[in-house]
Amino acid sequence: MKGKIGEAMAHGLPVVTTSIGAEGMGLTDRENVFIADSPETFSDAVIELMLDDALYNNIQKNSLEHIRKNFTPEIVGSKIEQILSELEGLAVKNMSLLNKTSFLLDYTLGFVKKNLPSIG
Repeated sequence: MKGKIGEAMAHGLPVVTTSIGAEGMGLTDRENVFIADSPETFSDAVIELMLDDALYNNIQKNSLEHIRKNFTPEIVGSKIEQILSELEGLAVKNMSLLNKTSFLLDYTLGFVKKNLPSIG
């Protein structure tokens, strides 16, 4: 999760970002953010948001709802607690550094796929 994007959305500011900026947050172009990967499409999105009050308000409402449903401290804390409780039962102390790194990467990718909203 990109902090500056989530924070802007949590404060009701419609966001224009790149596809890389939107990664991992379950964001949908023109629903809760604008996703634009070229300077031209980025500036077009900013101008469109500035000129269309209904669109601005809709993106604002949807982004606030998305943050409320997925990224409140309680929800994120619960996900972290789930990870920690699942890790408690695993015997990782005796693994080599390479095996620990591989395990952590595999575990993290599996958790993200299972628990976070899918990327549009």
